[in-house]
Amino acid sequence: MTQIDNFLAEFAKDHIQLIDQSHLIQEFTSEEQFKLSSRIKISSFLRTFELNNVKLNQCMSNILMHDLPCNNSIQILRLQNIPNLTSSVFALKEIIQFNTSIEELEISNIPDGDLIFKEIAPWLFTDNKVKHLTLSNLHIQSASLELMSNLLKTNSTITHLDISNQNLSGKHMVSVIKSIEQNTSIQSINFSNCHLTPQIITALGEVIDKNSIIKELDLSRNKLFSADLIGIAPFLKKLEKLNLSHNLIDRYFVVDFARSFDNKTLLNSINLENNRLGNLGCITLAHYLESIKSVETLNISSNDLDQFGEYLVQKALKLASPPYRIKLTL
Repeated sequence: MTQIDNFLAEFAKDHIQLIDQSHLIQEFTSEEQFKLSSRIKISSFLRTFELNNVKLNQCMSNILMHDLPCNNSIQILRLQNIPNLTSSVFALKEIIQFNTSIEELEISNIPDGDLIFKEIAPWLFTDNKVKHLTLSNLHIQSASLELMSNLLKTNSTITHLDISNQNLSGKHMVSVIKSIEQNTSIQSINFSNCHLTPQIITALGEVIDKNSIIKELDLSRNKLFSADLIGIAPFLKKLEKLNLSHNLIDRYFVVDFARSFDNKTLLNSINLENNRLGNLGCITLAHYLESIKSVETLNISSNDLDQFGEYLVQKALKLASPPYRIKLTL
């Protein structure tokens, strides 16, 4: 088989992943590029299309502009590490506007991502099929957060929101948080490594308290101290999945957090990896979890827990009902 035949054969599969391959496409003849374009348009098998670490050339731009909007079998579109994606931002708008099947959209690690967000946001205002929206490391500017806020107020189809890995410490981020309070669809939020301030955390706690739709929250890698979280500790039990890993949390947060547990606690996954809980924090948490039947996984690794502490944690969780029901990572 020729190179183009091998390439076209990929489109009989449901997942196309193009990583560092734009140079191969550029080498195709005009006839071969036409074959590729036609296959993308008509393929009914294609479910996932991913470009990663690809510099767009004319052929790739044409695929984005003319071919992907026509293929309504694609459910997942991932565009990662594309340095010149802004040159095809109009094509991206075309895909979002006219492709009616995309349920998961990821745009991440783009140098001029703020411009891209401002261009595509209007097409996300109205309800479409996008449920999982990832806009990670796009360098979204403070002024654009007002646009984000309006988007979250009006859209009722997004269930999973990931805007991780960018500085969102500006004052407009509070407005974004408050807009989530009014949202009736978002179940999962990823704010990992977003430089969140205590003011933002406080606003987030109020939202969790009032919005029962939110089930998963990722606040990892935000350099949060216990003092930043103690005010929202009682509300976190309403979640099902909580990630506070890689922060600066100590045993004092754990006391307030664990004491809030009751028969209405919904948590089934708690990740406190790489904090400052120490023996006392980990042991205290384990004792409180003895009677909380919802918890299934607990990660307290890298918390300065010695062998004695590990023994007491395991002993406490052994007494849980039923015994050993919690998957423990030390």
